[in-house]
Amino acid sequence: MEHGALLSRRLKVICNYRKGGNKGFDTIITRLQMQTYISVADFVYMQDPYGRPYGWGVAKYATPEAQFGYDFITSAYCRKPEESRDRILAHLKTVLPEAHTEQLSKLIR
Repeated sequence: MEHGALLSRRLKVICNYRKGGNKGFDTIITRLQMQTYISVADFVYMQDPYGRPYGWGVAKYATPEAQFGYDFITSAYCRKPEESRDRILAHLKTVLPEAHTEQLSKLIR
């Protein structure tokens, strides 16, 4: 949290996930994302010496509090899980109008 949003490359250096260091960076990042401790805030493209982007985007990770604000995150603490589930389903129905409720429910399980 003290560093704010970080590119995955920088995060690997800070946490010693380099050659000869810790192992399992992708596993740890996935677990943290599934537990919603961190999320992908953006993808940044490296630039060549002429300032042109190239290659795959590099993930920039941030805590949800840093990305959306502490007040926004804590405002959901009073919700019941069923209410959160209903809100997620309602949002998915707007994004995927052709999907059936059963399909969307299976997706978020």
